[in-house]
Amino acid sequence: MPLSDGYETHTGSANYENVYYKDQEGVVSVEISIRKIDGFKTGSYSAIAQIPEGFRPAFMKHNMEYSYGPYGWSAIFVRPSGTIDVYISNDCTSVFGELHFIAQDQA
Repeated sequence: MPLSDGYETHTGSANYENVYYKDQEGVVSVEISIRKIDGFKTGSYSAIAQIPEGFRPAFMKHNMEYSYGPYGWSAIFVRPSGTIDVYISNDCTSVFGELHFIAQDQA
């Protein structure tokens, strides 16, 4: 999955890659393992990637995740527009996580 400018794949200990895929039932999985080059800032939303039509949810979906460097929490959002955002609770360097939902064209 191509990342927005200023982000790169985190190659730490998490077993995630930056991918999205859809199974034969229409369930979309989004996995992220990202690092913001200049660090995430507390209380900020960051648009990290875009997924194409056919993989988007009918309504915004989100999931709570951990952030690292230092530890904290973050939330991953996938919007019906295809934008993937993360929200950060603390200054950190990396976010790992996954999210699953039914694709809009399958709902």
